[in-house]
Amino acid sequence: MLGDGPPLAALDVGDSRVLALLAEVDANGHLVVRGAGVSPMHEGMEAGQVVGFRSVVERIKEAVQEAETTARVPMERAWVSVSGPHVVGRLTTTALPATTRPQPVTARDLQRLWEAARWQNLPPGHVVLNVLPHHFTLDDQEHLANPEGMVGSRLSMSALVLSCKEGPLRSLEKAINDAGVAVEGFLFAPVAASLAVLTPEEKALGALVVDLGYGTTNFALWHRSRVLATGSIPYGSNNINTDLVHLYGTTFAAAEQIKRSKLTLLVETVDEDEVVLLPTLAGATHKVARQAACQLAASRFVELLQLVSQSYLPQLTRELRLLSVVLCGGGSYLEGADRKASTFFGCPARLGELLAWQDATGCLTQPPFPVRSAACALGLLHYGSQTIQGRLGPMAARWPRRKSAIWDRVMGFWQKWGKKEGANDHL
Repeated sequence: MLGDGPPLAALDVGDSRVLALLAEVDANGHLVVRGAGVSPMHEGMEAGQVVGFRSVVERIKEAVQEAETTARVPMERAWVSVSGPHVVGRLTTTALPATTRPQPVTARDLQRLWEAARWQNLPPGHVVLNVLPHHFTLDDQEHLANPEGMVGSRLSMSALVLSCKEGPLRSLEKAINDAGVAVEGFLFAPVAASLAVLTPEEKALGALVVDLGYGTTNFALWHRSRVLATGSIPYGSNNINTDLVHLYGTTFAAAEQIKRSKLTLLVETVDEDEVVLLPTLAGATHKVARQAACQLAASRFVELLQLVSQSYLPQLTRELRLLSVVLCGGGSYLEGADRKASTFFGCPARLGELLAWQDATGCLTQPPFPVRSAACALGLLHYGSQTIQGRLGPMAARWPRRKSAIWDRVMGFWQKWGKKEGANDHL
C-alpha cells in the first residue's frame, strides 16, 4: 500500500510486453515499488510504433490493472517511454536577447531558454520530445552547469534536442489515454534506462548504455554528466528468433524458449557434440548442433553492436574515448553478453543492475519480470521522483491533462476496493 504522498507511475510499452509500475519515495529518499503489472504484447507494437491500436490498449489496461491491484491505488498519470528509429537528436544552441546591463539569471530565464530550444526547425512532421541541456554560457563564462543567480547580460544554452515523428507519438498517447491513464510526460527510452543503471561516476567519466530490447536496440552515450548521443536501432533480440525460425523451420515460440534456455554467446565453451531439439512446423523434431545455433546468436549480437557504433560515432563533435559499456534490457540476459560487448568496444562492460530502488512487491525479481528489462520503467520513476523534488530541469515533454477516462477508472477502482477495510485511506 502507498503512503499519503502522490504515487509515481511509469509505463514502458514495448514490442513484447507492457510494464506498469506504481511507486513512492520513502522518508530516506529511496524509490519503493509498490505495484507492478505486466502484459505480454504478442502483436500491436513494432519497432516502438503502434501498429495494432486496440490490442495495445487492451494490453496497457491489463498491465495497469495488475499494478493497481498490487498497490491498491489507481494509476491516474504516468511517465511514458518512447523508443524507435523515429526519434532523432540534434545538437543546438539557443540564446536570450542581450540585456542593456548585467542582471542576475533567474529560474524564469532558464525556463525561457528551454522553451526557445523547443522552437527549432524540425524535420517535417516532427515534434520536440526532450531537451537535454549540455552547458550554459553567460557572457564570456563558458561551460556553466547552472548559471542561476550569476550576473550577466547574454545567456545561451547548448543542448541535445530530441524530436520524433508526431504520428507515432500521438498514437501511443491515444492508446494510453483510452486505457484510462493520462501522460505525465514522455522520455526517450535509453535516457530513462540510463537513470536506473548508471552511477554518477559513470555518467561523468563516460559510459555507453545499450538497452537490448525485443524489437529495438536503444542507446545513450554519456560524458561529463550529459547525454552526447542517442539512438534506436529497429532490430533486437527477436532477430535471433527470426534467424532460428528461417534457418531451422521451427516455431517462434520454440525459438524464444531455446534462446532463453540453451543459447550462449560464448561459443567456444560449447562442445561440438551437443545438440538442441527444435520442433518443426510439420510437428516433427529437428536435431540442431548447439554450437551452430550459438554461433548464429553471437553473430547477430555483434551485428547489433556494430549498428549501435555506426549510429553514435557520427553524432560526436570530437573524438571521445569510451570508458565503459552498460547493458540492460531483456537481451542482456544472453550468457556472455557483457564479455562480447567488452571485446567489441575495447573497454570494460557490465550488466546493468538497477540502482537505488526497493521492490516491496517481490515481483520484479521473479519471472516474467527479469529485472534488467525493467530498467527503462524504473528510470522513468527515478526521473519522476527527481522532477517532483525539483532536482531536474524540464527534460521530458509534458502534455495537457485529460480527465474523463481517468475519472471513470478512479470510480471503477473505488467500487472495486471501496468495501475493503482501509481502502478509503489510499484513494
